[in-house]
Amino acid sequence: MDDLDESIQSRRQAVQLTPEDHLEFAGRLHELAEGLRMQYQRTREIKDLEESIQIQRRAVQLTPKDHPDFIARLNDLGGMLLASSERTRKTEDLEEGIQICRQAVRLTPKDHPDHQLRLNNLGVAYHVLYERTKKIVELKEAIRIFRESVQLTPRDHPNLEGRLNNVANLFGLLCRRTHKIDDIDEAIEDSRQSLKAISENHPEYPRWLDGLQQLLQLRHKQTGDTDSLEEAIRLARQAVQLTPKDHPDLDILQSNLGDALQLEYKRTAGSRPFHSSETRIDIFVITERRDYLEMWAMVEKL
Repeated sequence: MDDLDESIQSRRQAVQLTPEDHLEFAGRLHELAEGLRMQYQRTREIKDLEESIQIQRRAVQLTPKDHPDFIARLNDLGGMLLASSERTRKTEDLEEGIQICRQAVRLTPKDHPDHQLRLNNLGVAYHVLYERTKKIVELKEAIRIFRESVQLTPRDHPNLEGRLNNVANLFGLLCRRTHKIDDIDEAIEDSRQSLKAISENHPEYPRWLDGLQQLLQLRHKQTGDTDSLEEAIRLARQAVQLTPKDHPDLDILQSNLGDALQLEYKRTAGSRPFHSSETRIDIFVITERRDYLEMWAMVEKL
């Protein structure tokens, strides 16, 4: 028996020996549920997670609303339900988890140190719900929540860059669904802000550059704006140049650069064969690589 197993066994015994009307009973239930949640994270046995949810529900029910730990226990129950939904794909668990997490956010003072984290996690949950339902209303709610999280995050907070990027990525999803120029422009602005929050040597910098250039490509397609396309090409090249040769994302970044260069070729094809000799070479190399990737994608589906 290892330490975690022994801890769970001890907590079970503590619950069994504690009268239900005891002041510490709800807290001991919560501790047992937390131990089972940790066990699930280690073993991935769904029975551990299901039992932790059952026990945590009881802990929340027995905790007075004015108890200092009520909100934390409520939020933990929501998190357990979200974890269950991720594993079982049950939408009802996801929806209940969102409802409970939303309640926890509403009850948490905005100056509480856990408010931003709970708000951000609620945004993640709405994003997951959107991925399942594909309803734009869920996507817009995720964006609204992430934006609020960004507004409440101090400028020197270590998680600011990631939260900014969440907003930019979700706006990118929205504008690809709606194709509204206002959504595209807003997504571009959010993407620019997220890039300003990190340095060029950040490991995610090339990927974020690529996200911005894809939005600029979309803007060009919608409006015909050549400045947007030229900036997209410049950023796509920069993303490729900053990516190590052995990085797993390099092929994707090269393919996306090829998309931008093909748009430039199509734009200029009526007036001249190629924008430049450099463009001609880039298109040949990148699209050749892309065909290779698409071939393997087809093989993977077989």
